[in-house]
Formats: sequence, structure tokens, C-alpha cells
Amino acid sequence: MPRGIDFRGCGMWKTGCINDKNALAAALGRGYWLEWFADGYADVHKPDGHIYQVRRWKCDCIAAGYEKTCKHVLWVGQLPG
Repeated sequence: MPRGIDFRGCGMWKTGCINDKNALAAALGRGYWLEWFADGYADVHKPDGHIYQVRRWKCDCIAAGYEKTCKHVLWVGQLPG
């Protein structure tokens, strides 16, 4: 887990809240990892080997196909820039 993250008392999703699926810390704790290229551009790697591509803040996952902001885009937005 990344250092310096407070895992206590998470209300609305926060970068360090391991109990919220939209928090980057939760993703990292479940084995996901992100490969950042530029602001709004990254690959999200699942533990099973599948890769979601985020390009210009749009993801290629199923939720994004329904014009929704998915957790993958939220995770990319939490990366330090």
C-alpha cells in the first residue's frame, strides 16, 4: 500500500479510503495497477491481466459505453500529476 494514506474515517470517496471502490487505495489493495502516460491517459491493469484504456478521460469499459464515468477514470484522476 502507498505510504502516507489515512485509511480511517472515510466518508465520501477519498484517495486513501480502502473501503470505497472509487478510491485509488482500494484499487491498489485489490491488485490493480495503473500505468500513467499523461493527464487523462493511462492503462488500468486488472489482477487477471485485462487492461482498460483511459484516453482523454474516457474508458473503454462497459460502463463507459453507457456514457457513465467509471471507477477506472476516477482512479486515473486521483494519480498525482
